[in-house]
Amino acid sequence: MAIKLSKGQKIDLTKNNPLLNRVMIGLGWTAGQGLDLDTAAFLLRADGKVDSDEDFVFYGNANHHSEGVILNSDGSIDINLDKIPRHVEKISLTATIYDADNRRQNFSMIRGAFLKIFSL
Repeated sequence: MAIKLSKGQKIDLTKNNPLLNRVMIGLGWTAGQGLDLDTAAFLLRADGKVDSDEDFVFYGNANHHSEGVILNSDGSIDINLDKIPRHVEKISLTATIYDADNRRQNFSMIRGAFLKIFSL
């Protein structure tokens, strides 16, 4: 099943499949020369904020202490909803360009961006 998303669109992974509990999020793109993209996940409380720095999963903190969110070396993200702490209401995924301002880079230089969600 394919879902086409628009920039900033939100989806509830459990809405259409209440049995879904473990997924891998694959992010990909065709980047221009010299672009260095980083993916990350924010584990958010109901107020839209992280509880602590540990709830920010990125290259410097690739594994959430709960083992519910793991950032892989290829930029994909494994999410095990059964292991997500109770205080987490949402998981927000991001992709950023490293040092974009200094390098004069922006997302218009990215082609063919995609996000794939796989049930594990």
